[in-house]
Formats: sequence, C-alpha cells, structure tokens
Amino acid sequence: MDRTLFAALLAFALFVPAPASASGEPGAKDTWVRAHADVVALLEQGAPEGDVSAKVDLLLDHRFIAQTALGGAARYRERCGERCAEYEALVARLVRHTYLARLSAHERAKIEVVGEVVREKATKVDTRVAFTDAEGRHRTVNVDYVMHRVDGHWIVRDVITDGVSLAKNQRYEVNRLYREGGIDLVIERLRKKLAELEADG
Repeated sequence: MDRTLFAALLAFALFVPAPASASGEPGAKDTWVRAHADVVALLEQGAPEGDVSAKVDLLLDHRFIAQTALGGAARYRERCGERCAEYEALVARLVRHTYLARLSAHERAKIEVVGEVVREKATKVDTRVAFTDAEGRHRTVNVDYVMHRVDGHWIVRDVITDGVSLAKNQRYEVNRLYREGGIDLVIERLRKKLAELEADG
C-alpha cells in the first residue's frame, strides 16, 4: 500500500466529534478524536518526542500489529525468539513515523464520517476522506478503522483503505520475509525501511 497515502489518511482521520456510548463511556469514534486531538496539541506545543509517541500509542495497537504480522500470538515467541522486543520496537517506530509524517498537512483534507458498524468484538468506523496529494491531485478514499476495546480502552488494530487491509498487507510482507530469511531478515528490512523514511523526513 502507498505509505504516503496511509500516512495522510491516519493524519486526516476523524476530526468529526462523536457521541459517547449508551453506557456513558466514550465510544470508539470519540476515543479516536480525543487521542488524535491530544497528539495535534502536543505537536503544536513542541512537546518532546517521547510525549508525542506515548499519545500516538493510544491510537494504534503496535503490539497486536507486530504479533499478527508474524503469524499471531501463538507463534510470536517461537518466531522472533530473543529478538521479539527489537522487532516489536521497530514495528512501533514504523507505525508512529507513518502516522506523524503528514500530520502537519491535515488542513488540506476534508473528512466525512459515513457510518459505524458495532459488533461484539470490534467497532468499525467508516469514513470518506478527500484531500490533495503531494502532486496536487484531488483524491477521495474510503477508510475504515477497526477498533477493539482492550483493557477498557478503544484502540485501532487495523486500517482498511478502499478495501485494502493494513494488517493483512503487513502479515503478507512479514511472513514472506520470514520464510526467506527468518526474523533476522525481517528486522534487517524493517531497519532499512525506517532509515529510508527517516532520511526523507
């Protein structure tokens, strides 16, 4: 998936306020909006990187994404062995960087929340995003945020852009690399990709 597009979608998403759930507790949409607003406020204040990263971590379940990409919780420890912490930290950095890379460009986008599907295990927030890309082209995409309630907190475990799942894409790529060279190759490629992204700013 186009990483620039994914970054833009995360940065632009869910500025529209959402009501609390029937129980009075914040719903999935409201949780996203509040956490996202906190990230924006910290960036505008010039807060330390660690503070910003901590807020981003409230939006995206890095650990779940890392485990799922490597075959799921049942295979995770076996596959990453002594390098689990290193691998998970790299995935977290990659997701954070992708999210923050285009945050300053949020004024170019228009977001419309078009629906919400509530199920027993997850809530899917459906949005439509219109924005101008880096080449000046006007684009519209449908973005669904799959949010799970974990330990009493709503958190995103997948982002589906025009029907393409981020979690499934990562699982495919990481498993392909793992088959070719094990966890060592996975970590090597993650480091390389991060270096490229960070060099680009």
